[in-house]
Amino acid sequence: MTDPDAPSPNRQADAHCERILRDAEICFRLFSDVRRLPEWLPGVRAAHVRHLDDEGRPLEVEFLSSAERGGYVYSVRYRYVPADLTVTWESGAPAALRQVTGAATFMPTAPGECDLLYETSIEVAAALPSWALAPQQDRPAAQLCRAFRIWVERQTG
Repeated sequence: MTDPDAPSPNRQADAHCERILRDAEICFRLFSDVRRLPEWLPGVRAAHVRHLDDEGRPLEVEFLSSAERGGYVYSVRYRYVPADLTVTWESGAPAALRQVTGAATFMPTAPGECDLLYETSIEVAAALPSWALAPQQDRPAAQLCRAFRIWVERQTG
């Protein structure tokens, strides 16, 4: 039997904490609008919301990844915990080529600023073409946090 927690060359886990000079609730709200994810997340070409929650937040989203020679579609389910300013996610169907889990928590540090704690785990199937494999495993949390911080700071002037 295979141990699901055994190290895999196709699995990457990463975490990063980034200071954002904006209010934690504003950052949580912007991060929760995953329809806008292609505006700041490298490697995502488009987002199509399949289901919304009662607050109008995306619960299930189909993404089209971008790659130099093509892309592929994958699905992600989201969960929101406004009391903790946390968003969690996991990929859709277990047979998907790309399994993703993660969490983003916005922690107020002072008026008008917060820390973003971003944690993610990505596992790609060995069947994924090599041109798509490298970009999926080369998205460190620090790079994603910086991209989000820059985007948020531009959005909120």
